[in-house]
Amino acid sequence: MVRWLLRTLGLAVLVAATLSAVISAIALCSDSLTPSSDKPPPIVGLISLHAIAALLGLGLRRLGTSDRSNRASTTPLHLRDADYLQRRQEFAASLERGDVPSLPAHGHPFNLVAGEQLIWLFPYVEYHRTETGSEYVGGNSGFSIRVAKGLTWRVGSFKGKRVQRREVKFVDTGIVGVTTRHIYFSGDFSKFRVPLEDFIEFSAVDENGICAQRDSDPDEAEYFMNGDSEHMLLVVRWATHLARSVA
Repeated sequence: MVRWLLRTLGLAVLVAATLSAVISAIALCSDSLTPSSDKPPPIVGLISLHAIAALLGLGLRRLGTSDRSNRASTTPLHLRDADYLQRRQEFAASLERGDVPSLPAHGHPFNLVAGEQLIWLFPYVEYHRTETGSEYVGGNSGFSIRVAKGLTWRVGSFKGKRVQRREVKFVDTGIVGVTTRHIYFSGDFSKFRVPLEDFIEFSAVDENGICAQRDSDPDEAEYFMNGDSEHMLLVVRWATHLARSVA
């Protein structure tokens, strides 16, 4: 709404500046034909005023359209691919018909288990993982007392309290494959396969991706980020439901 108002206001300022410039030009021409005083018309001042107004209008229009261009430039490439978007629609349509969507069993880096079907491939996925570490806080190095030459005695040093901290760390970028039984990940430095039944919850992380929690360690979360949280959440939840129903 604010962007629309800025664009509209900018257009209005540009139109007003143009009309004002035309009217001033007509008035100046009339004054030059019938001069009423020896003082020259303030042409330079009027031109400067109209130029400032025009620049102001252009600036407001730029503000109104910058958000749209920024969104386009930050949209992941696969979400601007017409074929990818078409396959998304076909996937949703197959679910509505009650069919099991499937992709060809080739053209990917995964070693599928016999009997499972590849449902979807997500490209350009950033894999992050929550890790728990510990550190000492509130410690003090104390101070040293010289007892003899080459001999010191440190007094008052202590490590402090040991506390646990949890942080999300980037692991790798790669391809995520979702099958009727597993979630696969293949990157440059990390490759793994996890049974869908091992996950207890999937949740969206804004529009960027999903958060997955395993039954074995629910406090540790994994994040699959590719800018397509809506479709990724639909695929993994449906595949997990299918895997549990046939188990």
